This record gives sequence, structure tokens and C-alpha cells, in this order.
Amino acid sequence: MAKFAPGHPVVTPEPFVVVDGLPPGVHVFTLVVVDDDGNQSQPARAVVQVVQRRVVGTGGPRVPGRGDRG
Repeated sequence: MAKFAPGHPVVTPEPFVVVDGLPPGVHVFTLVVVDDDGNQSQPARAVVQVVQRRVVGTGGPRVPGRGDRG
């Protein structure tokens, strides 16, 4: 898994990058592809918004086969 830091490129020979653990907020990713001859593509930008999921509890454990009676 790649470690992302603002202003520092992530270089990989793979056609994908796994992103995990980004804090909530807006993140901008820029992709530049370099071919075997060293030619660089024009930068492509993607804006990603990470939101924090809220977990809504039921107030108690659920027992299979007994509904919400616990």
C-alpha cells in the first residue's frame, strides 16, 4: 500500500495504487504516466472527498432468531 504525503510523488510500475487510511476531507490526486522512453503524459487531476461514516447502534446486542428482543 502506498503512503501518500502532499507534494511527494508515489511511483509504481503497477497500473493501480491502493489508497487506505486517508482522513476525512477533500483530497486532490494528480496522475502523470511515464512510458518506457521517459515521455510524460499531461497531468490528470481527480478530486476525492472522504467522509466519515457514522455508525448507528441498536442499543443492544441482536440474537439471531429472536429479533430485537435480545
